[in-house]
Amino acid sequence: MRKKTVSIILISLILGISLLSFLILFFYYRGNRNSFLNKTINNFSANNPDLSIQFKNFTKVLDIFYLFHQFIPSKIPTYSLLIDPNDLIKLNNNLPKTGHLTKEYKKSVSAEFIFETKTYPVKVRYRGDNPNHWRFDKKSWRVKFEDKFENQEAINLILPEDRYFFIEPWVSYIGQKLGLVTPEFTLVNLKVNNQLHGVYLKSEQWGKAFLKNHHLPPDADLYGEAEFDKPVPNLYADVSNFKKYTFNSSKSKKDVSNLKTLLDLLNNSSDEEFYQEISNIIDMDNFLHWQAQATLAFSHSQKISHNLITYFNPKINKFQFIPWNVAMADEEPIYPDINYNPLMTRILKNPNYMFQRNQILWEYIKDKKNLEDDLNYFDNLYQSTRGAFYRDPLKIFPNLDFDLTVKKHRKRIINAQNKIKELLNDAQSQIQIQLNPDFESTALVYFEIESSGFASIKLNQIKFTINQIANISLIKDSNNNQQIDFKDKNLGTFQVDNNQYLINLENVLIHTNRDIQEQNQPFLLKSTKQGFFIISSKKAEISDININLKNAITDF
Repeated sequence: MRKKTVSIILISLILGISLLSFLILFFYYRGNRNSFLNKTINNFSANNPDLSIQFKNFTKVLDIFYLFHQFIPSKIPTYSLLIDPNDLIKLNNNLPKTGHLTKEYKKSVSAEFIFETKTYPVKVRYRGDNPNHWRFDKKSWRVKFEDKFENQEAINLILPEDRYFFIEPWVSYIGQKLGLVTPEFTLVNLKVNNQLHGVYLKSEQWGKAFLKNHHLPPDADLYGEAEFDKPVPNLYADVSNFKKYTFNSSKSKKDVSNLKTLLDLLNNSSDEEFYQEISNIIDMDNFLHWQAQATLAFSHSQKISHNLITYFNPKINKFQFIPWNVAMADEEPIYPDINYNPLMTRILKNPNYMFQRNQILWEYIKDKKNLEDDLNYFDNLYQSTRGAFYRDPLKIFPNLDFDLTVKKHRKRIINAQNKIKELLNDAQSQIQIQLNPDFESTALVYFEIESSGFASIKLNQIKFTINQIANISLIKDSNNNQQIDFKDKNLGTFQVDNNQYLINLENVLIHTNRDIQEQNQPFLLKSTKQGFFIISSKKAEISDININLKNAITDF
């Protein structure tokens, strides 16, 4: 009887703990980052990382409910590493006790890499700056081949949870649709000394092979961040914060004059000089598509201190940007533009570049097929790999955690694109019209347009009645001083043939400015006013004036 009671208590305890774990995980992933539960869990995890990991390991008791899921087939390749056990011990003993994986800890050992029936001699080491990559039994790897493997000199095998499981491959897929060069990502199984280590995200490593595989001239400068004992607060402060993965052989490997020119312009020039010269150094079309890709994911991870990969293309003598570690923000999408990258901030502070970036976003968002295609790609990744994730013996999270995380990420893809669409439709304007303004006697009309929404305003059409035939000119008051002077721009002269007149216009835009805040804070919208004059070749009077405005992004 006593044994039966103990058994009942034990079973009840297990079921109770399982139910509690389920409820915590369920409501955590249903909530937003600012909810009480989420804040409490996130703060606890940050302050008690060891206990947090132990809790996650304990919640793997929930995997009992995934018993039959173990038989779901996976459709991913399996790689094998054979490493001498003594060398494996050396790798593990060489890891830091605290801090980051700096240069002295990046020791490689010889190994064999096996795929299908072929064996490749390789050098292997652990990779990843942060401890989550190498602190636990399952670790991230760098594999360097003596001979190329699938035209690659080296590959990374990354813990997929570090890249939000399927978010990095999905963002890379978006980049390809936007015409960017993006690393190839593949989900694979890995065995180490015949022991299954589970699912990894395989990516290309930077080098000449990467450039060749993406049809870029390999004899060129490819820059990434240098290795430091501790993170650098601002990569963009100095050229010494960067290293070269490849270099132009016609120059010294130490020649960083092209990068120095870019950083000097960024850090030491006036706005006038910066905007005049930046498109001579940067491939602006590439940059704006690179930024649009990050915006579609609400990603701020290519930031002031980390994750910059830039390539100086010798064909055009300009820098181009390659996306890397484009993680989706943890919080629900609210506002995509924050001050997280000084180069991005300074370029997008220019309303013309912000407008061009927003046009790229609209071209992507307005086509519903893009979101459908994105979700199909994401869902296919999940369906083809979830069986392998369920069977992963070394992962530190339960299968329910994996499923809820993937579900949350999928929802955020939808929410992010819907939010961007909402913002791009946000064109707010006011018009003030003055007939025969007393501050400019030559003008028949002065009108002022104020733009205060996320999207820009387009002056589309002006319709009015005039009391006699005349030549009419539309003047943009460029300096907004309510006077016609040499700085103003004549937008066209129009022949009026009858009393009713209609002026149709193209590319007359009013952009809402952005007020840049401190680091990691969102840009604030700052309303912009722009004045215009209507003048006549003859003394005349205008009445019944109607000014038609449109959203310059959506054209509605």
